[in-house]
Amino acid sequence: MAANTLLNKMQSKVHLAEKVSEEEKLYRYKGILYPTIMCPEDHLKALENLEAREDDVMLVAYPKCGFNWMVGVVRKIIAQSTGIKTESKGPPLIEFLGPDVIKHMEQSPSPRLLGTHMHPDNIPTTFNTKKTKMLVVFRNPKDTLVSFYHFSNNNPVLPSVQSWDSFFSQFMSGEESEGPSHIRFHKQGV
Repeated sequence: MAANTLLNKMQSKVHLAEKVSEEEKLYRYKGILYPTIMCPEDHLKALENLEAREDDVMLVAYPKCGFNWMVGVVRKIIAQSTGIKTESKGPPLIEFLGPDVIKHMEQSPSPRLLGTHMHPDNIPTTFNTKKTKMLVVFRNPKDTLVSFYHFSNNNPVLPSVQSWDSFFSQFMSGEESEGPSHIRFHKQGV
């Protein structure tokens, strides 16, 4: 039943993406670009009040760096070391969770496995003050870029990219490009 609900939500987001212009698929939150459909502003604002726990485990990764693969690895480690299975309904990206889900998550038993593609400056401050365990995932930038290029061209919730050359130069320079056929990047310190 939960798998059907997740599938229905994803189909709903894809359907919504078909109605949104290319220019509206990204927006700025505290100076950083985020995909409008997957993490709308109300999701990010709700995270500002998220209370971290000392025994939380947070996976942090730039998109297309192996986040989902690491979720599986960390879930197995947590299960073997604590005997507690973490929920496996999907990747635990906190920016995808709406205010209602965040309230439910606050009642989840510890340890919680959470994750994010958020810019480090936008991760809720309690994760630093509580000294939450953070696992930062890196990947060869060339592999990340190739994966992100193909992902962007096959994902309706992100702006389409016009060419590899423009995608590459924008990624490397951190420049933004206005227009429906370009993905916009912001230099991130991850």
